[in-house]
Amino acid sequence: MIGERVAGRFVIEARLGGGGMGWVWRGRDCKLDRVVALKQVRADIGRLPELKARAVREAQALARIDHPGIVRVHDVIDAPDGPWIVMDYVQGTLLGTLIQRAPLSESAVVRIGAQALDALAAAHAEGVLHRDVKPDNILITASSSVVLVDFGIATIEGHERITVLGHVVGTPDFIAPERIRGEPVGPAADLWSLGATLYTALEGRPPFHRSTEEATRFAILTAPPAPMTRAVRLKPTLNRLLAKSPANRMAAEELARHLEGAARGAPAAHPRR
Repeated sequence: MIGERVAGRFVIEARLGGGGMGWVWRGRDCKLDRVVALKQVRADIGRLPELKARAVREAQALARIDHPGIVRVHDVIDAPDGPWIVMDYVQGTLLGTLIQRAPLSESAVVRIGAQALDALAAAHAEGVLHRDVKPDNILITASSSVVLVDFGIATIEGHERITVLGHVVGTPDFIAPERIRGEPVGPAADLWSLGATLYTALEGRPPFHRSTEEATRFAILTAPPAPMTRAVRLKPTLNRLLAKSPANRMAAEELARHLEGAARGAPAAHPRR
């Protein structure tokens, strides 16, 4: 793939990452002489008419979002092997990489959470769910700005029961309970995943991780999160976000208030009984 052209205009320079839905490449826009990111939807998925149409609709919705915490979409290329999505290329370090080095301070997690929440709220306002919020989809730039990346499942999935290789699409440690159950989802599912991400950043481990994917999913459905040893101000907030039922989770507005209070050093409110 390196050196190949997409739509005669974009030259592929390097592979940036990939997952169950496709791959992301760094490329050069030869017409405008700029670096871009190119999301290549997996061929067997991109050829399905329903999912292809969904990809275009959701990419159009993302393109309307003007938010510094969301990678801007510039174009969708209708290639024979499926859509390619042209986006801004953003440099930075993945939150997952930072966590591998050491758990983050509570103050850093509060700051990251507030910025990620603001970006999610902007997407939700346009009717777009991320569906795969996790540490490896949160980019921290050199200026400490937070950028949500890889709305790949949001732009491709089309229906909660669609699976890849027999599994629910997404990273097991960060899949909300209602998605595992195959239920319809809304913004609360993204907030659950954000809660699991912030827990992981602070504690250094996911809240429900087990030795197998099946056991992890079962724990997400039935078990409480592992006891927190580092969280102080965020402990009640994270417990609320990780509630099994979407109805028992705090909404984005309440979460924003909790994070603002935590940033000021105010104690978080205790979870509702």
